[in-house]
Amino acid sequence: MKKYILLIFIVSFGLVFSQNSDHKILSNGIARSYTIHKPSNFNFNESYDLIFVLHGAMGTGKKLAKHSKFNLISDENNAIIVYPDGISKSWADARNVSKASKRGIDDVQFITDLRTKMATKYHINRYYAVGISNGGFMVQTLACEISEKFNAFASIISSLPKNLAFKCLKKRNTPILLMNGTKDQYVPFKGGEMPKFTKGGKIISTPKNHCTLEKCKSNNKTT
Repeated sequence: MKKYILLIFIVSFGLVFSQNSDHKILSNGIARSYTIHKPSNFNFNESYDLIFVLHGAMGTGKKLAKHSKFNLISDENNAIIVYPDGISKSWADARNVSKASKRGIDDVQFITDLRTKMATKYHINRYYAVGISNGGFMVQTLACEISEKFNAFASIISSLPKNLAFKCLKKRNTPILLMNGTKDQYVPFKGGEMPKFTKGGKIISTPKNHCTLEKCKSNNKTT
């Protein structure tokens, strides 16, 4: 009897976690990996929202899928969650200080390619991107460079890289949620130079994070 109970537990456990699956895609000649979580009642004939969730430095998509609660959001709101992996556990955001940046990785193209693949495989209503820390900087890079491909963004513990501020022309009004701490010593709320132990980089202040090119020019300030 105990053997049957154990077998049922193993099968049940496997069914629960079988909603997470690992995949690869070729982008710029490089094999890139990502993890997908589908809602518990997933049906190929139905349409879903899709959320890209970008990990922080030294993280992975698989770990984020395991430890975050985005899978619950998926199950409760019928959304597909995609957890991409950065190169060398980092993203080539516009600060140009990460390991991925130093290797010349084009993560904007990677996310674009991945979005295209998801669009051909599933019926998608809306696209969202959320990221934390290095992943948050990458989300803001996406918001500046390919905002037209997303319906909204969320950036946590990150601010707009200064060298991207004057290039960030909005092609359309795409909402973005910012979540930064006023006393954060790693990502200064008032902007400026980030500490070297965070790999550095200059960022604009959180209040000016939404500024347009014209406003930044007229104020002649980015911190």
